[in-house]
Amino acid sequence: MVSTGTGMVIIPALILRLINKKVIHIEDWSRFDSGSYTGKVMYYIADKFYVQNKSLLQKYPKAIYSGRL
Repeated sequence: MVSTGTGMVIIPALILRLINKKVIHIEDWSRFDSGSYTGKVMYYIADKFYVQNKSLLQKYPKAIYSGRL
């Protein structure tokens, strides 16, 4: 499952993790200083967590900087 936003994805992501499916979250490109509510939760749920701004690497140290997608 690939997620890019809305909070509606949190419950399906939890269910997919319970059945050992991969979950990937891509934080919105418009986030510079703070993560979205969904990003704050998905950081702990997702197998891979991508950010599109280097400044978010301070907030999410295990994130992967991908540049603009």
